[in-house]
Amino acid sequence: MKKIVTILLLLALCVQLNAQFADCEVLGFVDENNQVITSINLNGDEDFIPRVAIRKNGTGTIPVTDTVDILISLDDQFIGRTYLAGSSIADLNTGRVVYIGNHVLFTAEQLHEIVLPMFDLCYEVRYLYDTVPANNSACITISHPVGVGNFTQNKINIYPNPVSEMMTIDNLAGETVTIFDVMGRLMYQNTTAGFDVINVATWENGLYLVRLTKEGQAITRKVMVAH
Repeated sequence: MKKIVTILLLLALCVQLNAQFADCEVLGFVDENNQVITSINLNGDEDFIPRVAIRKNGTGTIPVTDTVDILISLDDQFIGRTYLAGSSIADLNTGRVVYIGNHVLFTAEQLHEIVLPMFDLCYEVRYLYDTVPANNSACITISHPVGVGNFTQNKINIYPNPVSEMMTIDNLAGETVTIFDVMGRLMYQNTTAGFDVINVATWENGLYLVRLTKEGQAITRKVMVAH
């Protein structure tokens, strides 16, 4: 029994030693020609399909049993994650580049609900035995058309911001207040004049988008919920 335990420990040590020099560098988001890009302009009916280039550095390997965790953030706020099986990149040769993605992250409809004309989207790749975590992230600035109002944003007050429980929006003049989370899910909607008080005590921490519309025109504000 002691011999079996010793063998298992040695096997685990071998896996760790083999992986200790593993480094997969995130080169950045790429276009259809696999060229690194830092920004993209989308049409109003265009989905966002991200592709990210990852290069294998060093001589180590990522264990096939490991999971590559990809954290996704929008304007520095975490919005979700996706996963990549270690087996899909475990056999990469040193210097080889693999491209991940090719799936719709935001549909045109979801981008419309985000209602920000420009925002930064970032990927951060994490896995065990990573020797150089500093080169594991990439960001891209996404621009897309949204409606622009001729009523000024300066007259609308939203407070407190950040907010933990009750949020007030005042100086309203019949605008429709619509609030989305960063994934485009509707959290609140109301049309009023004067002021609106909204209870966010049960909302999750994070960034929310307050959209004010009137006569077909719109402006957008960001609000942070932090309990």
